[in-house]
Amino acid sequence: MRQALHFPCLPYPPRFNPRVFRPTRLLLSWCLAAFVLVLVSPVRGQEAKPKPEDSPQNLSARDAVPPKPASGLLDEGNVFTGEDLVLASADREDFQHRVQLPLFVVTANYIFGESVDQYGQRLLREWLKDQPGVVLLYERGSRQLNFSATPGALGSNDDLQALFLSGSRAGAMMPEESTAAQRLRAVIQALATSGETFRKTGKIAGPEKPADPPAPPEKPGPEAQPAPPVDFMIDDADAFDLEAEAALKTELVKFHSRHDMDIYVLTYSILPHASAQLHAEAMAAAWLKDRLGVVIVYNRGTAVEEEPLGIAGSHRNEEAITPVVLFTATAAAREKAKSIQSDPQGSLAAALRAATDILLNTFATRGAAARTGNTLAPGQGQRNTFTGMAAALVIGTLLLYLFHRLQERLENRANEQFFFPDVTVDRRLGSPQGGGQVSGISFQEKP
Repeated sequence: MRQALHFPCLPYPPRFNPRVFRPTRLLLSWCLAAFVLVLVSPVRGQEAKPKPEDSPQNLSARDAVPPKPASGLLDEGNVFTGEDLVLASADREDFQHRVQLPLFVVTANYIFGESVDQYGQRLLREWLKDQPGVVLLYERGSRQLNFSATPGALGSNDDLQALFLSGSRAGAMMPEESTAAQRLRAVIQALATSGETFRKTGKIAGPEKPADPPAPPEKPGPEAQPAPPVDFMIDDADAFDLEAEAALKTELVKFHSRHDMDIYVLTYSILPHASAQLHAEAMAAAWLKDRLGVVIVYNRGTAVEEEPLGIAGSHRNEEAITPVVLFTATAAAREKAKSIQSDPQGSLAAALRAATDILLNTFATRGAAARTGNTLAPGQGQRNTFTGMAAALVIGTLLLYLFHRLQERLENRANEQFFFPDVTVDRRLGSPQGGGQVSGISFQEKP
């Protein structure tokens, strides 16, 4: 059985910046794109607000793979807007014409439940069904770019990897102020140029392709991963002073004791083999496993264009906290850390402490109740049920007894009779009979 060829996702954008080779063929496609832009331009000035359906969408491993787009472009991350959408479609058609392979371009705001690599492989498997083709997946939240291709779609696996490396480098060669849409278009154009050259010459052509391209960063194997710190913190970068470090360690240990969840804070001067996000994901997979919690990693030695703060959680977090709350808390922690660190009065220690406090509060308020409910032993739950039933039975019996007593008292009061005493009237003025009279009344119903 053939298996889909899968390449690990590369941090986006990489650190190179040469010129991008743009396609010069298919004049008809470019003319059509220009014509559509002329029609769209008057309409763009009339748009007041974005439509609700244009907001970025999230993808989840629990949901089915979305239907294969007929246009080949699925922009769930709302990366392409206006003229970029038209030009990206033309670039994709140019690739298919020159390389003779179907290309699917997919963007997502955030992918829950699985990595970008796994989701790209799932799209390739569901959409192509072992047919030759390429899937280009971009996650907007983490800025990660993934290439997936059917084995043998274009030469050997090494040729496909070289093709994808040329596209990744082309995206990184764009100016720093370039948008994600512009970088993705550069990637598609480089793939088209390199793929066409390979079709004709059997060699991959790309901008300054090294003789021995470096292998993509790999996650450290289980044997290379350190043991989790008992105090839930590693400060190799010396971001905290002794007092602040002791206070944060105490808070993390107390949180673990109260809620039975783990939150780790790790700082490094440099991570030579992985980014902060990749290292956080590797440590979360190794340390958390079937537990709830989060790993926070900060890398001082990261590049300017790379995110220095990485946050990764356990795959079980969504059982206790909804994905929306998790995504919102993670984004809030990143933004809070950035705002404090950019403040002249702020510091790295204060930024990391603020981000950690946001996640501690989220898990303490949203995850503690669910965690307690999930960890109850079956015997304890049955005992609680039986105790509740017995208490309800006793209370019900007592209420029934009181009701009968009240009903009996009301009946006795209704049946009670009262009699006037006999009255003796003396003679009056010597008369043989008195002038008094006695009468009676009964309150009982007559038969």
